[in-house]
Amino acid sequence: MKAPVMIRKNAYFYRTSYGARVGGIILSVLISCRLNQTNIWNYLVSVLKKSAGVKRNPGAFLPWNYQGEEVAAREQSRAA
Repeated sequence: MKAPVMIRKNAYFYRTSYGARVGGIILSVLISCRLNQTNIWNYLVSVLKKSAGVKRNPGAFLPWNYQGEEVAAREQSRAA
């Protein structure tokens, strides 16, 4: 229950309602990463690096579907 309260509380300090909406979306993604035990920093860096791939297949980059780059590299080396 803490996460929704934190998002609502932080939304009071944005300048515009659009900024509050964007901030809420970002915080929701971060909390989803935490709940799915995804490294938040690595997730955000990967999404930014692979922005073209995110646009083509956004479902693969959702926090609950995302596999870290280190996991994907291990799986590729096993397949080769």
